[in-house]
Amino acid sequence: MKKRAAIPAALALLAALTGCGGGGGGGGPSPPPPDTTGPTITFTYPAESQVFYVSALPAYVETAYSDTGSGVNVQTLSVTFTLNQRTADLTPAFPTDPVNNASVSRTTAPDPLDRTTASFFSGALSGSPSKSYTVGIPPTPDECDFRVNASSRTAYVFCPSDTFAKLSAIDDAAGSVKEISPGFPVNSMDAAPAEGKYYLARSDAPQVAVFNASNDTLATQVNVSATPEEVSYSPQERRLYVSFASLNRVDVIDCVTDTLAGSFDVNYPLSLVRASPSGTGFFALARRFGRFWYEAYGADGSLSAESELADSQQSDVVPWKPAGNPAGYLFYSDAANDRLIVLDLQTLGVSYVSVAAPKELFADETAGKIYAAALDGNNVTTVNARTAAVESVFSSPVPVVTGEVLEGDIILLENIWDIAGEETGTFTARIYDGKSNAGTAVRNITIRLEVNPPVGPPSRWSLPQRASPHRRSIARLYAPAFASPSIPRRL
Repeated sequence: MKKRAAIPAALALLAALTGCGGGGGGGGPSPPPPDTTGPTITFTYPAESQVFYVSALPAYVETAYSDTGSGVNVQTLSVTFTLNQRTADLTPAFPTDPVNNASVSRTTAPDPLDRTTASFFSGALSGSPSKSYTVGIPPTPDECDFRVNASSRTAYVFCPSDTFAKLSAIDDAAGSVKEISPGFPVNSMDAAPAEGKYYLARSDAPQVAVFNASNDTLATQVNVSATPEEVSYSPQERRLYVSFASLNRVDVIDCVTDTLAGSFDVNYPLSLVRASPSGTGFFALARRFGRFWYEAYGADGSLSAESELADSQQSDVVPWKPAGNPAGYLFYSDAANDRLIVLDLQTLGVSYVSVAAPKELFADETAGKIYAAALDGNNVTTVNARTAAVESVFSSPVPVVTGEVLEGDIILLENIWDIAGEETGTFTARIYDGKSNAGTAVRNITIRLEVNPPVGPPSRWSLPQRASPHRRSIARLYAPAFASPSIPRRL
């Protein structure tokens, strides 16, 4: 019986210790209520409705935030800027170190709004983009162009300049963008996927810079005959062709060893040099006595074919080689005459496709599509390369600078900074606390086109836009060339 009595006594003791049972005393402190309130976040600069001009955008953007509950998770800060129905991600420009940026974060990159969008469309140009990336741009975005590395699903947005170059690598497989500063001004670039490299034509030295594509570091530099204007990679030959703006010569770089393999003379300075779609040699445009000519060269530098095209200052070319065709076709944009010129590279016969003011051209060789972005406009025309007929016209909400195709995805580089008088730009910031509650801030600014700039340095954005790297080459050749013929120098 004594053993049985010990059990109720133990239970009574336990009840007393836990405050339960009978009419015993009260319990311990109540748990705190769950944290369901998001952080407070605001823009401390710029001010709401503050007016800016395209030549004098905000030099920085600053946010301030706090949270009285579980604390702000600074590394979750995200900031975007929306203009002309397109949204650029400014987050990479904001430091998110939890020690130094516990309550405020300010953009550290110079000119934080020097950004635009690269929109991806799956299969065809219609509707809204399937995804969009933000890339850095120079003061004149019309200079930019694309190069792609299909094997790594990387698209390089290249913006040349006489003073600096901007290069953004869109890694679509990883869903990220890396901004690269070469450290010197650049005229043009080309990707060499088979070599794991890309090549930059320096505009300040007679050199071609070689970068490792895996880590975007400078591998070596190759000395060439003069300051290079254009570079074009030939995957079949594993060569890089280098042309010059004022020199009647083409250099050839061996991409396996990254050494100068040779050079040969040509009759005129060449622009728009491209590796031949046939896999051997290259083709180019030459300005001859006020007209543009197509010229094809063999691997030994010999002129194998030529054809007169048109007289036009705004032009681009893209080759297309269907299966079974030994030579292929060349599509040439003739904006002055609202047409594409189609050159049969086997017969040198010429035909035409009516397209309104075609400017930049790019192609989907597999699908047999040619895309033509309109000169100073929002439209991109899709042309069936097999039938030489227009299939559709897509209108972007903002002007299209250029485009490219990456394994079926059509990429458009858009200029969100097309201001017609006055536009409203919207900043949106978001940050989370330790319990995943979100705080959001919105700030609108007014952006005006500076019609009458104040006295002082010329406006960044009101400067006349130069041509793209390709069109710039042609512009330099606009004056008739009277170079005497020279004998090609064999490799």
